[in-house]
Amino acid sequence: MSDRIAVMRTGEIAQCDRPEVLYDRPETPFVASFIGGFSLLGGRSDRNAFLIGPQTIHSSAPEGPSVLVVRPEDARPAESHPEIRLQGRVQSAAFQGRCWRLVVEVEGQMVRLDWPTSAEVGSAFGFSLPPDRCRLLPLKSNPKQSKPET
Repeated sequence: MSDRIAVMRTGEIAQCDRPEVLYDRPETPFVASFIGGFSLLGGRSDRNAFLIGPQTIHSSAPEGPSVLVVRPEDARPAESHPEIRLQGRVQSAAFQGRCWRLVVEVEGQMVRLDWPTSAEVGSAFGFSLPPDRCRLLPLKSNPKQSKPET
């Protein structure tokens, strides 16, 4: 039994590491989308900010097109981390046993969030992300690493 996993893309190793590292620190949007369960919000890194439409969050990613990896379980109330706060509109809410799975539209992109309570479909919804759990990944011009589905 192995303690490492290799994620392959077009016959090459995209990332090889322990399962928890692949989950917590995917190196590319492809690896993040392959692992699954994440939402990938496309935007642009510009100096010390990541821009998703008119919304801005503080970041340290290299300039250019990027994606923000959002794990559903990392969502927090908007006031918890004001430097990484996003606003959207609830598209759906489904009870999942231990939480509610909300789908929130943020600037035309859908993000899945695990939330302790339901939210009304169509309502405005703000949430934040802990800085230590945020992962911004640059979109490279390499054709093997194209923009992921969101």
